[in-house]
Amino acid sequence: MRKNQSNLSNNEWDDIIDAMKCLKKSKKEKNWDYFVDKHDKYSTHQHDGPHVNGEDLHIHSSYYWLAWHRKFILDFEEALKNEGMTNDLPYWNWITTREIPKELKKRLFGWMNVSRAVSHNPDKLPTRSTFDAIVNSTVYASFDLELNNLHGIVHNWVGGAMSNPRKSPKDPLFFLHHAFIDKTWADWQAKNPTRNFESDMLEAELTPYDTLKVRDVMNINNLGYSYI
Repeated sequence: MRKNQSNLSNNEWDDIIDAMKCLKKSKKEKNWDYFVDKHDKYSTHQHDGPHVNGEDLHIHSSYYWLAWHRKFILDFEEALKNEGMTNDLPYWNWITTREIPKELKKRLFGWMNVSRAVSHNPDKLPTRSTFDAIVNSTVYASFDLELNNLHGIVHNWVGGAMSNPRKSPKDPLFFLHHAFIDKTWADWQAKNPTRNFESDMLEAELTPYDTLKVRDVMNINNLGYSYI
């Protein structure tokens, strides 16, 4: 069960931070750098990337970015569990918590070198009314496009590595941010079960996850997690 980070206990934070430290220091193939490198590589279209209707897809393409990042953060969560994390990855709801989570400010020193903007004005984050207008849309194309725009605003608000699309996973906050984006999509899907998704896009491969396609990650229940 993925929880709002603001509801985590001290022990739950210890569990997550300890696993993050281990993953950062790990010499395994799927260490922290693995995720940074994969996001970097596929931020632009690669020769082994998918093509749909003549379009060369990358991980921020419409109809593709949500599915790709859903698998990406699930893979990261699994890597943390392999380092001993017993909880699920939390999410950062920047509509209700309009600051960088305190635990991801004070507990990064000494093991994670993260650059961020000097100041963070909460008034510059997306507003509740803007967010509600997007999630209440019943047209998937509009929902996808506008949520992507909002997600980018938050990346730039955090600043530093997070504002660089190719290097943003260097910041642990990236994964909590994208968990909230994923929750938002999952909530929209539950609310709009009959709304059409681009059928051709369902068959797009989730490079570099060669055996998976977009249709394979459309239902989080089938992927074994949920949100609270």
